[in-house]
This record gives sequence, C-alpha cells and structure tokens, in this order.
Amino acid sequence: SIAGYIAVVCRVPAMFMCNPLEEPGFPTPLGADPPCITGKNAPLVGQEHCLKGRQMLIKSGQGGGGQYFPGEFGLLRCPEAMQAEFGKGAKCAAESVAQVAPPNCVAGRAFVKTGSNTGPITSAINVRFDHYSAQFGGNKSNKPDAPRNDPNYAPALNVTKGWKESSKPGKGCSEPPDPSNPLDVTAPLPRDTCFDTGTCAGGGRFGDGDWHDGVRDIEYWETNHGNSDMPDPPANYTQMTRYDVYRFEIATEMNGTAPGIPEPDPAPGGPTLEEGKACNYTAGDPNNPAGGGFTDPALASSGLASIDRRLLNLAAVNCVEHGPLHGASSNNPNGVPIEGVVEIFLTEPASVPGEKAGEEKAGNDKHNIWGEIVGIVDSENEGHRDIVQLYR
Repeated sequence: SIAGYIAVVCRVPAMFMCNPLEEPGFPTPLGADPPCITGKNAPLVGQEHCLKGRQMLIKSGQGGGGQYFPGEFGLLRCPEAMQAEFGKGAKCAAESVAQVAPPNCVAGRAFVKTGSNTGPITSAINVRFDHYSAQFGGNKSNKPDAPRNDPNYAPALNVTKGWKESSKPGKGCSEPPDPSNPLDVTAPLPRDTCFDTGTCAGGGRFGDGDWHDGVRDIEYWETNHGNSDMPDPPANYTQMTRYDVYRFEIATEMNGTAPGIPEPDPAPGGPTLEEGKACNYTAGDPNNPAGGGFTDPALASSGLASIDRRLLNLAAVNCVEHGPLHGASSNNPNGVPIEGVVEIFLTEPASVPGEKAGEEKAGNDKHNIWGEIVGIVDSENEGHRDIVQLYR
C-alpha cells in the first residue's frame, strides 16, 4: 500500500473509514481500465474510477475491542484545539462533523479514538441537512448563539431529503410528506437499485452505482420539479450521478449565483425548479439565518463560502492490512497510515423524519451514513473543490 504521501490534510472531520476496496467482492466497474485492485493492501490512489458513483451504506464500526471492516467508519482522536471546549469524547468528534471549518488536521497517520460511541455523529450529519437536534440546539432555537444561527454550522444549499415542514411550530422540516396531497409531496434521492433488491455486495453494504431504473429516478424529478419551469429532467439525466443532479439543481435554481457552483450550460435563462418547497433549499430564506450563512463575510473572507456541505471527506485507512484494527488504545499507539481522503456525497440524512431530537437511529448498528462516492482527494489534486487543503 501507499503510505505517507499526504503530509497534512486539514478541515476534515475527526472520522475515518476503512478502505472499501479492501473488500474482495467490492463491485468495481466491468472492463475498468486500468483493472481495479481489491482485497488486502488495495490502494486508493489511482483507483478513483473504481469507486466513483457507487453508493455505500457506511456502517458504524464496533470500536472499543471490536474489529473494523472495509467500508465501516469510526472516530479519530479529537483535535486538541477543540478539546478544551468539547472534551475528548464523541461530542467533540461530532462538532468536527457539524462545523463548516473544523480546526482538525490529519498528518499522514490516523489515530483511532478509543471507545465505540458514534451516536452523536448522527445529529452532526443532520446539521448539514438543516436539521438541528441534540447538542446542536434544535431547529426551534432562535438564540443568537444557537448553532442554527451560526454560519460555522450552516447547512448545505440544497438539502432535498423527502421531508416536509412540521405541523408543530419550531420543529422545522421534520415530518414525512403526505402522498395523498400533491402539494405536500417531496422525494429523496433514490438509492442504488441493488439495495432495494437485496443484491448489493458486501452483505448489502456496497452499491454498484445503478440508481437509474426508469421509475424511481423519474419519480424523483417529477415529484420535486414536475410543476416547475423544468418539468422534464436534463437530456443527459440517465448518465448523471446523484451528485451531478444535486449540483445541477443548485446551479439551475440559483442561476449560477451559488458560491463555487457555475451556471449550467446552457444557461437556464431564468427558470426555477422549485415552487416554494422551503425544505429543499436553504439559501435566501429570511427565516433561516443558518442557510444565509454562506454569504457571511467571515466565511467569504476566509475562502470557506464555497464549501459543499453535502460532501463528507473521510481519511481512509487499510483496516485489513493493518488489522485487526479496533479502538483499543493498545492496538494502534503509533497510528495507522492514511491511504487517502474519500470524498462522499451525503445522499440522505442519518435519521428518518419524525424521530425525537437526540434519538435518531438509536442503537450502534443504526448509526449509519448513506453516501455516494464522488472521488479521492490526494496529492495529485490539491485544493480539489476547495474543500481540503494539502500541505507538503
């Protein structure tokens, strides 16, 4: 494997994932050129084409004395810069996930946090979807210092997730829509088809990137945009990844005015994809100060305004090669070499609508992340999408 090629990677969460390509049966593309290498010691660098577009159910590893397996995630030691305020536990790691620019860097090696409490990560992921709960204060908090009013906890510009505005004041977008009411319906991005058929590899954890089945993908567009100025999907829709669709929606809706997102080609000339679905977009909503945080001068002057909050960047390590890897302090006192940083598009929140604050996905086996692999951030694409910084 390749170790030590990244000196320092900054602004990443205190999280890691086990290299999914170490799974012998990972569903790599047929006829991949060059051929994909999987199994123990599988490299990440040079294998982006083997991962891009595939959806993964990224399960929480067991931590503690339990062993981590390919595709699972765990926590890293929280950065010292955050420990004074948030301690050394999972709460601190969750803050690093929820914040736009956490003061966290990893330097060539990953130091796995002891213990197994990944529960707070669920609420931290959901901050990026404009859903604030548990330690992040709740959607109903109007205190000036509440996370939902702090640009460093801003949600993504596009938070489409199939949820609707709650009928209870102050609860935000936290209820499932009513299918019998056409004005009430919004749809989430579909999962890879194999998740529905139970045929995904790796015990149902690794998708193959096939989410265009001619039914659910069309329903997604028609449900969310059927009554808009663009009722039909783009001409190349069936070749688009979910991340492509998400970016197209932002660029079209905002006519290229979103920070870091170019105007669509051809330019839309003024159409809008939405008809008042406030739960899908956060920018420009006067009742959502957090959503407006992307234009906050503090972020703009620091170059952070273009950060895509639906992208989660995880340091990846070879858990098989360096295993059995677990969270016991005696297992990895010198850290584990980082193979690269995997860029993951969060396709849905880490909870279902209607769950009470702080109770999302209760149980260790349910603290999972659904994401589509966008690419690998490595030493060859420095400054990729302005999300990470690489120093040599």
